[in-house]
Amino acid sequence: MLESFDKSKIDIVQVSKADFTFRCNSINFDVGSEYSGFDSFSFTVDIQFKIDNNDPVKKKGRYSNYLNGSDMVNDDRVFSAKLKSSDIDQMKRGNKLVAAGNFSGWTSKEVSLAGFTNAYELMCN
Repeated sequence: MLESFDKSKIDIVQVSKADFTFRCNSINFDVGSEYSGFDSFSFTVDIQFKIDNNDPVKKKGRYSNYLNGSDMVNDDRVFSAKLKSSDIDQMKRGNKLVAAGNFSGWTSKEVSLAGFTNAYELMCN
């Protein structure tokens, strides 16, 4: 049997919790929009996240219509940023993540990191 058709095996490419979607090397958080309408855009923005009482981590990221900065046409509004191994290690040890993105003002979201380590290990190892 071709491995790609073996239904006993699955590949987990992302995990979601609350407004957050994690991939092996990126974080995305959906911030919704007061506007309704379908469009397409992707802008470079400032992103910060803070885990528990650690210092904030500052990154350049994207504000776009879809995960990982994609400009797919839809009505989503998503901040995204690439993660370093040190960011992921901090998330594995943490309890709470607060992430913020700046596009015409700062918008923040919060999520519990309970279960993150197990989900990440299943997805990325």
